[in-house]
Amino acid sequence: MSLNPARRLNLPAGDLKPGRAADVTIVDPGLKFMLKPEDSKSLSRNSPFWNRPFTGRAVYTIVGGEII
Repeated sequence: MSLNPARRLNLPAGDLKPGRAADVTIVDPGLKFMLKPEDSKSLSRNSPFWNRPFTGRAVYTIVGGEII
C-alpha cells in the first residue's frame, strides 16, 4: 500500500528490500476499540469521534527496524 505513494513522491521507501528504511505499521483489521480523549496525542480536545466504536487499529509501528 505504500509503494506507489512513495514512487509518486520520489521517496526512497515503500518496500522491504535490504538497505531500505524498514518503516512498517502492522494493522489488525478486526481489532475493535473505543476512541477516548485521554488516548489522543493531539493537543486538540474536541473531536466528533470521541467515545465512538471503531474496527481496525495499528498494533505495531516499526521504524528503522525497531518497534516503537
